[in-house]
Amino acid sequence: MLLAVTADLHYPKASNYVLTQLAQAIERHRPDVLVLAGDLGDCSAYSAASLAFFRSLNCPRLVLPGNHDLYPYNQNLLRTKAEALPGFPTAANELTSAQLWQGGLRRQFEAQGAIWLEEAAFISPPVAIVGTIAWYDYSAADPQLGYGPEVYAREKRFFSTDDRINWPWSDLEFADMVSRQFLVRLDAVAARPEVAHIIVVTHVPILEEQLLRRPGDRYWGFSNAYFGNLTLGRQVLRRPKVCLVVSGHTHIGRRVSLLAPNGRVVQAAVVGRRQRQPTFLLFRIPPLALPHLPVQCVGGDDPCGGISRP
Repeated sequence: MLLAVTADLHYPKASNYVLTQLAQAIERHRPDVLVLAGDLGDCSAYSAASLAFFRSLNCPRLVLPGNHDLYPYNQNLLRTKAEALPGFPTAANELTSAQLWQGGLRRQFEAQGAIWLEEAAFISPPVAIVGTIAWYDYSAADPQLGYGPEVYAREKRFFSTDDRINWPWSDLEFADMVSRQFLVRLDAVAARPEVAHIIVVTHVPILEEQLLRRPGDRYWGFSNAYFGNLTLGRQVLRRPKVCLVVSGHTHIGRRVSLLAPNGRVVQAAVVGRRQRQPTFLLFRIPPLALPHLPVQCVGGDDPCGGISRP
């Protein structure tokens, strides 16, 4: 299987031209499967519309939600006039974040011919793809800071735009809910004898190797609380057959191999951005070889700099 993964399109901030070029670049590789790993739109009004750029790909399109896909459309909350495009919902008929999560987004994506990966695995023996948004639970914050979850919850508005989400769950509650549901799906797939290789795709990174650390930068170390769920990652690495973990969300591209506790070599990656524009990654599963892949950062002019948090 040749797998293509993209994420963080943030349409319409990424223009029609940019997404057309991205889709054409992916199509030239003729992937067997395309996964769009969250933040297809910069808010929910544009998430399903972004799929139109990939409709010419002759392969299944699997979709995960990202945090931006759960922002209700409300023109009063738009950060730029460019977000207000004609022909999209208005605040008068918006869905709440809970309604988007509990079926609203799925119906919109499926109406565009995509497969909703949040609730069902994609299986093409001997490969299976299992995915989740994987919400952050503050476990990725710099442990040396020593703050409790109540501090990260209180200060989140200074580090994230996710205060636009209006559902009733706390970050810890939502992260626990989606993690438990995801692990049930993962275990069910691992138990299938025809599956030998499992690909885990998340929006929020779940492995330490997917994160960029900046020792001594307390602001960066604090902000990482909203960019990972290492609690879920530890559970995933204990599962058999997992060979690849791919995420988005941070906008900082990374690709590395690691040895899991069960002795299996696992590749980990994050789909980054270059010059603030979306990119994609390709993976051959099962791989032809498992070389050691050094960490690579892509995005901005500096190898690990010039990158803005989403």
